[in-house]
Amino acid sequence: MKKWGKMFAVFACLVLALALTGCGGKNEKFTANSWIFVEKTDTGDNDYMSVITFEKNNKSYTCTEKTTNIKIRNHGGTSLGIGAKEHYDYKVDVRESAPYIQKGLAYDEKTDSLTMDGDPFYTYRSKDNTIISHHSPTLGKLTYKKATKEEIEKIKKELIDFEQKKAAKATAEGNKQ
Repeated sequence: MKKWGKMFAVFACLVLALALTGCGGKNEKFTANSWIFVEKTDTGDNDYMSVITFEKNNKSYTCTEKTTNIKIRNHGGTSLGIGAKEHYDYKVDVRESAPYIQKGLAYDEKTDSLTMDGDPFYTYRSKDNTIISHHSPTLGKLTYKKATKEEIEKIKKELIDFEQKKAAKATAEGNKQ
């Protein structure tokens, strides 16, 4: 009897482990990760990063996109009086967008894409393990790379540090004049 009890316990643990980790499927490559796109400009006037995650809901998927905008702005002003002089004080402004949620995406096995009304919105590329976003009319196709939460935070910090260096340089150059 003890033998059957041990076998049942092992079987129950196996079922529980499969339930907690998921049984695995071809299209879980979307849901298993976070994906990041970073736009870095020389001027610092429109740098941003976009992070997308996917969640499976029964037969459809939901995509959640969160964008962080990082811009350099002059917070200085002009002194009053005779010989008025411009004072430059460039700072980095960081703004987090509210999550943009896109529901009702269907998986198309033939194209390895998540689609909306038959049009591809996100396509998984296995050759470089990236996701291509097709739905941005102003930016065109964007390539998202897989990233962990720690990697996303590190990229965000590096981007802000890079912009702060540009802001300090712009402030020093502006106040020389």
